[in-house]
Amino acid sequence: MYKSLTKRQRETLDYVTDFTKLKGYSPSLDEIKDHLQLKAISTVHEHLENLRKKGYLTKEINQSRSIEIIDPNLQNSNFLQIQNLGVITAGKRIEAVEDPEPLYVSREVLAGTGKYYALTVRGDSMIEDGIHDGDIVVIREQKTATNGDTIVAIVQENLATLKRFYKEKNRVRLQPANSSLKPSFFREIEIRGKVVSLLRKF
Repeated sequence: MYKSLTKRQRETLDYVTDFTKLKGYSPSLDEIKDHLQLKAISTVHEHLENLRKKGYLTKEINQSRSIEIIDPNLQNSNFLQIQNLGVITAGKRIEAVEDPEPLYVSREVLAGTGKYYALTVRGDSMIEDGIHDGDIVVIREQKTATNGDTIVAIVQENLATLKRFYKEKNRVRLQPANSSLKPSFFREIEIRGKVVSLLRKF
């Protein structure tokens, strides 16, 4: 469980875990500082941020007692940690997330090896493919696609869109999965990846 953790990070994680099990809520930053005999709250922030980046816990910004330990059963070879990089809306730039949270995705739903990331969908342009507003799509990074693939494409002026890809004679057709919307046509596009899985929060 403690792979790649420093001694202080292990001590911080142990204290937060034990405190939460005993009290039913997470310790405050001051309580962590006092227990570890640290001189500054900033050092606590540093340890917690490193633990968050390594996938051991989550923490809400500017919210007290909001530390949550991630189930260690998810930290094994059957799951892959990826980052949600932002929000994708048809015809707009990807809205980057200032503090992206890690997502744990079962390797069984991924398309083999490769690099993966996630994006949150805004809008209903792909609703007939079952991709709804607020869904999270898992993307495998790749620069090519075959007809019918749902891709993340960068089109004019660095605008991003999520559409089905079709290569035609002298152009590319990006097809929405919404019968009320028309396809878009381009001479060239930049493919940033292919949708391989869908996550939905209920």
